[in-house]
Order: sequence, then C-alpha cells, then structure tokens
Amino acid sequence: MNLIFLRHGQTQWNVERRLQGRTDIPLNEAGIEGAKRAGKILSRYHFDAVYSSPLTRALQTLQYAYPNIPPILDDRLAEWSFGPMEGQPMPDDFFSHRWIFGQPVIEGVEQIEDVVARVSDFYNEIRKKHPHETILVVAHGGISGALHGAIYGVKEGESLSPYCLPNSVPVLFREGQAPVILQEESHER
Repeated sequence: MNLIFLRHGQTQWNVERRLQGRTDIPLNEAGIEGAKRAGKILSRYHFDAVYSSPLTRALQTLQYAYPNIPPILDDRLAEWSFGPMEGQPMPDDFFSHRWIFGQPVIEGVEQIEDVVARVSDFYNEIRKKHPHETILVVAHGGISGALHGAIYGVKEGESLSPYCLPNSVPVLFREGQAPVILQEESHER
C-alpha cells in the first residue's frame, strides 16, 4: 500500500503557537494557499480511497487540495486531545518533553500510547482493506507522529515529536522504506 499523508493547512492557532487538539479551528488564508499548493502535488496521483479527520481544518484542506473523491471520515484520525490545555500557548519544549512514549502526560490530556494505539488500529485496518492501492490520509501533526510510530515502531522513552509533519506537506509512507516528502515538479532545465 502507498499511503500519502497530508497534514492540514495552517490555522491562526498554528501561527499563535496555541495547542489546538480537538478544538475545531478553521484554516487561515496561508492555510488555504498551502492546501492549494499541496493539491498541485497530489494532482499527479490517483487515490483509490481518501480518509480524513472529521475536524474542520482537515476537511477544508482536503476541499482545497483534492476534492476529487469524497472522504471517508474516521474519528481515529482526529487530533490528539489536549483536554484542558487546548487554546493555551504551547511551551517551547512541550512536545520534546511531553510527547514521549511510556511517560505520563498532564492530567486530562490523551496519553500518547492511546493516540498511537488508535492510529495503529486505523493503519492496520486500511492495510488489509487496500493492500495494493494508493490512499490519501488528511489529518494532523500529532496523528502524523503516531502514524510514524504505527508503521515503523516506537520504543519506550522515544519522542515522536521529530515525526510531526509540517502543515500542507504531503509525505509518502511505504512499509520498509523511509518516508518521502513529495515536492512540486521543477520546471527548470
């Protein structure tokens, strides 16, 4: 299976470095433009199925990037729940010190093991359903890290923050191969 993952476009809370989690924030203008740029890259592909988080920022990204196929909405792709921290400024070291497999997080915040478990469940299901197909998944930064953990494994004490993808950057995942950032075609000779 070829799985192309696209993190949603930029939101105002991304700019303000506020924890979004499950709070349903729309794209800002830069997010819309980023989704359109991603769409130029995605237009080179045929997708057999498209899966999306049910949150607005993911659905808007899909609307601008690849509206050709109606998405299958899956709650397992919703962002990591930050509970009482949602809307708060993100400390600089939040993910490097908090998003570590096997370490407890703040009370009321979804445990990283739970995020990885639900994303692993999603990934294993679509692997069986689409073994030789190309799939598009539109979701969130936390979900991209959890997907990396689901595909490549995660060890106790390992941080998943290095695997959180940037906004509007499509990445190809294949088992047994390193992820590949998909680029716009160059028109230079």
